[in-house]
Amino acid sequence: MKKTLGLSLLLWFSYTLCFSTQLAAQDSIRIYTWEEALLAPKDSVFRLDASKQKWEELPAELFTFTHLKSLDISKNKLTSLPAEMSVFKELRTLDAGKNKLKEFPVAICPLTQLKKLMLNRNYITTLPACIGYFSQLKVLDLWDNPIESLPSELSKVTSLEVVDLRGILFNQAFQDKWREELPQTKWYFDLPCKCLD
Repeated sequence: MKKTLGLSLLLWFSYTLCFSTQLAAQDSIRIYTWEEALLAPKDSVFRLDASKQKWEELPAELFTFTHLKSLDISKNKLTSLPAEMSVFKELRTLDAGKNKLKEFPVAICPLTQLKKLMLNRNYITTLPACIGYFSQLKVLDLWDNPIESLPSELSKVTSLEVVDLRGILFNQAFQDKWREELPQTKWYFDLPCKCLD
């Protein structure tokens, strides 16, 4: 009888642990909307879609979600990102595309765990030297920004698999230079222009 009870308890414990692990895994996969996230425990939100909120600046509540691994703040009206972005130490994916960013948001430079950074369809003209800190970055999407040049520090990011610079005019020499600098990277350019450096 004791053995049966002990075995039953062990099986129940194993089932409960397995079920809890599955729930935790599901939570890490689930993408919360902003409205859902505000009602959820802060430490259970790992992926957040806060796109299309019409935000001109990020709300203070956003920075309480310190366990985020993926953050989508695209399609807002943001002109800059604040220093508080540095709280997202675990962030792997950031989508800030289709905003009104006039400069590369240097506030994200401490987020060295980033693997995917999307800043497409903004007004960014240059990248800062701190781009070289992103040692794990695999995807850099700068499509349709008025980028004028790239810093030499970008060549340190040897983890890069994809860089999207379509929608920007670059001459053949520029394109060739960067393909040589990072030969393992897939570069997406428009057809080269006959413009000068």
